[in-house]
Amino acid sequence: MAKLWFVDALRWVAGLHAVLPRLLRVAVDSSLGVNNAQQAKWRALLSSLPPLPTSTSGSETLFVAAQEPYPPHAVLGGTEQPFMYAVHPYRLATVCNGGVDLDIGRRTMAETKDKIGDGWYQGVMNAALLGLRDVAAAAVLKHASTPNVAMRFPAYLPSMQVRCFSCAVGFIANSGGLGCDNHRFCLCFSER
Repeated sequence: MAKLWFVDALRWVAGLHAVLPRLLRVAVDSSLGVNNAQQAKWRALLSSLPPLPTSTSGSETLFVAAQEPYPPHAVLGGTEQPFMYAVHPYRLATVCNGGVDLDIGRRTMAETKDKIGDGWYQGVMNAALLGLRDVAAAAVLKHASTPNVAMRFPAYLPSMQVRCFSCAVGFIANSGGLGCDNHRFCLCFSER
């Protein structure tokens, strides 16, 4: 069995902290048929959960992706920010909740290298949920006013772009993704 590197991963811990209390509130309704044994399991799981994973850098406490760090040889890439999952999607650290987790979320975002990003990132949502109105507004305006001239349909992912009109017609006509003679594939098949 491979070693599990993500001890107390924030995505799981935050998800359970967010979902279990809601399940217990809903379970009170007897018409849902959640028996007492199941509710007891949920309560036991909730009481055994570790706190959201954090790390202290100097005097600052920040959210981290997992309590045990990534292995030194791990190659991390992509744009996902699992250390921000307490903000979005689980909404544990937001202006609606306030408190210590909100402060940790704001400090974590301030320390994040690519806070907002240029594409399909959750940074704008994080800024808004953390009450960083000016940061969120500037990011939305930047995204809305920065066209990508290489994309015919800027709202689509690059892999979904139609390369030429006849490809689009070919795709629609035979719905198999085959393009015209000039292009092997188009739309969602364009990157293959």
